[in-house]
Order: sequence, then C-alpha cells, then structure tokens
Amino acid sequence: MSRKQRFSRKDQAALLSLLFLLILGSLIFFIVSCFQGKASAFLSTGISVSAPRASALRVNSTRTARTIINSVAADIPVSDLQAAGTVDPAKANAQSAAQSQGAEGQADAQDPAQQSGEGSSLLAQAYQQILQQAEENKDKPLTFTEVGSDYFTDALFIGDSRTVGLKEYAPFDGATYFCSEGIGTYTILDTTVEIDGYGEIGLESLLTQKQFGKIYLMLGLNELYLEVDDVAGRFGRLVDQIRGWNPDALIFIQANLYVSYGYSVSDPNFNNDRIRELNEKISKKADQRTIFYLDVNPLFEDEWGNLSDEYTGDGAHVYGYLYEEWTDWLKTKGIVVQSIDFPFSDSKQSPDAENGAASGEAADGGGEDSAVSEESVPEDAQPDGQTDTGE
Repeated sequence: MSRKQRFSRKDQAALLSLLFLLILGSLIFFIVSCFQGKASAFLSTGISVSAPRASALRVNSTRTARTIINSVAADIPVSDLQAAGTVDPAKANAQSAAQSQGAEGQADAQDPAQQSGEGSSLLAQAYQQILQQAEENKDKPLTFTEVGSDYFTDALFIGDSRTVGLKEYAPFDGATYFCSEGIGTYTILDTTVEIDGYGEIGLESLLTQKQFGKIYLMLGLNELYLEVDDVAGRFGRLVDQIRGWNPDALIFIQANLYVSYGYSVSDPNFNNDRIRELNEKISKKADQRTIFYLDVNPLFEDEWGNLSDEYTGDGAHVYGYLYEEWTDWLKTKGIVVQSIDFPFSDSKQSPDAENGAASGEAADGGGEDSAVSEESVPEDAQPDGQTDTGE
C-alpha cells in the first residue's frame, strides 16, 4: 500500500495565502485600535471599551450625588462627585484627552481609585459624560410621565379638606397623609394629625423623622380673607421649610380647587378670581426640576372656569366618587427617577457635610411673593379669625 500523498505545491500556496490574510487582518485591526487609543485596554481586558450610551446610565439618588432623571437629564454637582470619592473631573478630562491621542500617558491621567483596580477607564468616560450632560441639561424642565400606584408609596400629601377627601375616598397604598379640615399655611405648623406608626405628630416632626420621595402640597384657600400676596408669601416660605427638612424630595405644588359659580359670586373673598390669583403666584415657586406645579382644575371645571355644579354638592368640594378620577389624573403626572450606586468608592459623605449640601440646595424663594414677612400681616387677620371653607 502506497503512502498518503503530501499536499501539493498548489495546496500549500493556498494555505500560506490564507494564513497571510489572517495575520494581515489582525495587524490592521491592532493598528486601527492603537490609532483610536483603545488597544491596550482591549488587550488587557479582552472586551470592547466603547463607552455605553448615556441613556443607559443611572446615578444613585442621594445627597452625595443627585440623579439622572428620565434616563437622560443629569443634575450632579461636581462637588458631590468629589465628596463621594468617585471621579475627579480634572483627571477625568485629562484621561479623555489621553485616550483620544492614544494609550500613551493613560496611566498618569487615571484616578487613584482606578489605578488600584477599583475603577476603569470605561467608568471614567461614563462619569465624564454625566458631568457634561449635567451642564447641558441643568436648566431644562423635566416632563411628566405616566406611573403606577406604587409610585406613591413614598409620597406625603399635605393639605386641607380636599386632601382629606383624597385620603378618605381614593388613598394610595403606602402613601402618608398630613391633612385636616380648615388648615392653611399659617396654621399647618401648629397642627398635629394622627399618622400610622407615629401617633399624633406635627409636620416638622414628621419631616425631620422621615425622608419622603415626593411631597404633594395643596394649601391657601382657607386664608383668602387675607391679602393674596401674604398667603402666597407664606406658602413660599413653607415650601422652603419643607425643602430644608426633606432636601431630596420632589415637591409637587397642587393648585387650589376652584369653587362653583354660585359660591364664587356670593363671597367677596373666597371666589375664583382670587383663587386663580393665588394659584398663579404659588405656581412661580415651581422650577420644573425639583419643584413641580400641578393644576387639576381642568378635570372638574365648567366652560366658564368654575367648579362644575355637576361635580359638587356644596360648591367647594367634589363628590366622593370623583376623587378616584383625581388620583388617576395624578398617575399621569409622575417624574420617574431610576438609579444605581456609584461603584468607585465605599467612602460616604459625612452627615454634617450632607446637611450642609442639602441646605445649600434648598429651593430659591418664589420671587417677591415669597418675600412678604409675617409682620406685614395685620394682627386682626391672623388665623384664629379665619373663615373655614374646608368643611
């Protein structure tokens, strides 16, 4: 039996040509990678280091780092990133420049945490993108989105008898309600209510003991026997106090509900012209970033802008069955925050530093309306003499 034939010269030439093409392709890929400044990272990790889309990033919603909201808008103060022990922006900038020029000098531009193996160039690029987005989007208003009932499990509703109606007829599971008939901006801090897990408690005590994710506020109607500017100013200062006690909460200012036509024309103080004036003034407190303005009136008003007689029995409150429509409407006005923790460091900002940062982030006053001093309110017009429309 004859030996097996060796490869012919033609077969050998074909194999050598194929091997040469493979080597050439690999060499070209390596040269292109070096030109883009990514070869060293690719060879060391074996994975692609293309930066992820910014829309896929999330940031922990804490006092040491704000948030990326709606998966796009970033609002992260540089000082917070530094305090959290994450990325030094100057070094991140230097690193980006080094990477754009090639791998040369990359180690010098890295954050110390990265050199110790805690971070990576990929994460540094991601955080740099966050900082750039924060600058670009810091003044852009956020938009509402539809949410489910579980969105309100960390919510606090503050208000008068209309909020009492929300609590009694269509409460959200898990939400907290600090509400009482007849209260207003001047009496709220002297009012205590019964809340599960806390007993009889005041608003300041509640907000200093628990941090809420969202706070809904509807007040002022019961004080319209006073000057509208005074009520709006007091409302603005109350918002500032709430922000100081719960610095990370989203605050939703709810417009005061209109009254019926018959109620409005029969009362010189509690009428829809004054309610609209008050609503307009308190709406200026909203920045559409951390404080939002919600107006449910279009849901219940008639063609002339009054609370429809079809929806009210007393002219000042909607029927009980309509509160469910109100809560359904609130579900279309969510601000969604999704987040993950910063992975670079275990270091945390100290409570004192956090409190300092929080007070520095407190919302600005609502213009001239919120600058009215308590002393400007006539002594005979204090809350003890008020007319209660929140029966």
